[in-house]
Amino acid sequence: MPGAIAFTLYGPLSSWGTEHAASEERPSAERPTKSGVIGLVAACLGIDRSNRAEIADLSERLALGVLTVRAGFALSDYHTVETAPTRKIQSKTRRQEVLSGTTATTITRRGYRQDALHVAAVRDIGGVDLGRIAAAMQSPVFFPYLGRKSCPLALPLDPVVTGGDDIGADLVAYVRRLVAKEVIKLPMSVIGILATDASFAVSAPGALVIERRDAMAASPRGFVPRRETVTRIEFLTKQEA
Repeated sequence: MPGAIAFTLYGPLSSWGTEHAASEERPSAERPTKSGVIGLVAACLGIDRSNRAEIADLSERLALGVLTVRAGFALSDYHTVETAPTRKIQSKTRRQEVLSGTTATTITRRGYRQDALHVAAVRDIGGVDLGRIAAAMQSPVFFPYLGRKSCPLALPLDPVVTGGDDIGADLVAYVRRLVAKEVIKLPMSVIGILATDASFAVSAPGALVIERRDAMAASPRGFVPRRETVTRIEFLTKQEA
């Protein structure tokens, strides 16, 4: 299937981990990470989260574009958790860590975004069956969520096949479709942030190319950097007559 698949990412809370996700302060990025979105796709397909190799392979074979329509508001949640008191104690899983009997209480703060709205698109760059992904989003095998299990979707993913050549125009058209169907309400004019993998070749005045370490690696808890093009995009939420 040519093109790309556009879909909705909305919930009352979302949390997209940063490079500091393993520290006591666990903030959320303002826009979705590639690991978070590909993890959601993998959940829909029924790929177990422990199968990092398969998820990492899927990440390499899909290009990601995200239009942040509304970044939402930051929320910090106070937590106390049990952790290993020293880095010398290595546990492969959280269960092993807790059952080791050597845990200590640590105070952490976990960041979330409230009422953030994003629309995303994935494009095949390595022989992925996009039709299968679209079908899985309509009937997911595992429960998809927005970065953390405590952040469920509040709207259906609603996958739609797009052209894929102009990802910015595709995602704007997708937003207009949601507005026309009265799924969401937005002002007439919106200023969003478009962030895309380099393979989308987005070129716009003022675009920035940054590096984010948010693509999943096959190694345990490992992530690899990727280049992302970020640009400001202003658009009307309804087509002019």
